[in-house]
Amino acid sequence: MPFDFVQRPFDVRFYRVAIIFMLFDVEVIFLFPWAAIALQVEMWGFCVFFMFNFFLTIGFFYEWITGALDVL
Repeated sequence: MPFDFVQRPFDVRFYRVAIIFMLFDVEVIFLFPWAAIALQVEMWGFCVFFMFNFFLTIGFFYEWITGALDVL
């Protein structure tokens, strides 16, 4: 019958991995403007860049250790 309900529920883990992927993907997009002006920034710019990368790395390892990236 062509009008049956065909939508099956998805596991929440797939949504969680997709949201985490989007979060880190958007954060990586912030690196491109910095890379374009990397030779023009001073010491403060480098400090801010490394703080951003530090927090990004901590977040990634936190997600990895808690098992949020495991789908199966």
